[in-house]
Amino acid sequence: MKSLFQILVFVGLFTYQLVAQVNYTSKEGKFSCSFPSKPTEEVSELEGGTKFYQLQCMKGEEIYMMFFANYADKTDKAKAKEATIAAKDAFVEKLEADIKSEKTYDYMGYTGYELQLQTQDGFIVHYRVIHINQTIYQFAIVGAAPKINDVNNFFNSFKYTGSK
Repeated sequence: MKSLFQILVFVGLFTYQLVAQVNYTSKEGKFSCSFPSKPTEEVSELEGGTKFYQLQCMKGEEIYMMFFANYADKTDKAKAKEATIAAKDAFVEKLEADIKSEKTYDYMGYTGYELQLQTQDGFIVHYRVIHINQTIYQFAIVGAAPKINDVNNFFNSFKYTGSK
């Protein structure tokens, strides 16, 4: 039988983990998601004037990142899928990483991709990308061995807040 102290410690740790998450909402990106700590935010401009946003924070030895860019025109689902594939392929090529696993997922009728990659220097990258309306969203966790629970919690915390 567990002591009251053990139960209180467990409840306290569980509560701390819930509180430790930082909820982030972006009016520009029309989404909300949770990070394990407060992310830094950088904004740059892509060719043609499109703004590119990068959010990043650390949890232990792991880096949590989210990127998004709003394009001028709303995209139909077929073109959104093409843009998602192009972003996925460019990300993998830029990292020069090996794909360990790849799967598709559906979010609001849009097709996204989720990959597990291994870089040449041995890091594991969990990556997710999806294009909704005029915005492309990319998420990544990089580390020696990110816990799948942490990956799923981060990826699944994403909520699109724009109009469908």
